[in-house]
Amino acid sequence: MDRPSPLSGLSPDHDVYPDLPVKPRIKMIVDAVEPVARRVAERFDVGVHEEDWHKAIDDPAVQAVDICVMNRLHEPIAAAAAKAGKHIFCEKPLANTVAEATRMVEAVDGAGVVNVVGFNYRHLPAIQTAKEMIESGALGEIFHFRACSPSTTKPRLTSLGLGASAQKRQVAAPSVRWALTLWTWPGISSEISTV
Repeated sequence: MDRPSPLSGLSPDHDVYPDLPVKPRIKMIVDAVEPVARRVAERFDVGVHEEDWHKAIDDPAVQAVDICVMNRLHEPIAAAAAKAGKHIFCEKPLANTVAEATRMVEAVDGAGVVNVVGFNYRHLPAIQTAKEMIESGALGEIFHFRACSPSTTKPRLTSLGLGASAQKRQVAAPSVRWALTLWTWPGISSEISTV
């Protein structure tokens, strides 16, 4: 069964991080559905496409992997990539359980490779600009903010910070992610762990 590629909206010359001093090159496209792997490889002028993720792990030309598969495969692919000495960019969520995530971190630490979890909007220029404005104090002290998920148009009034009532601290995960991206507050992680 053929399905649309998640990369269908990108052009072959799309540069996600134009300011990086290095330019990553895609060496291999892997998808369990061969026509999808072939089509994406052709679109991005990548000479190799495979249906089995093990081929990317075994290929010495591949130095890093982007794990963008169903969540249940994140751990085995990350563990194999780390063991092979490959750096890892893993799409969120990192794992299905704390135990899986712990094993992934141990594999990465043991191999001495870099592991990054992909949070879609964290490094967008608009978010980075907002973060700089907040950190510089240009907006004053922030007590409330409105956060909209890209999948919804209805903002939630979210209250985080000292003195917030228990009811106001019951916020949705996307709002918490936005807050953690934009603000660094003492004690915020302990407050969130008890919500």
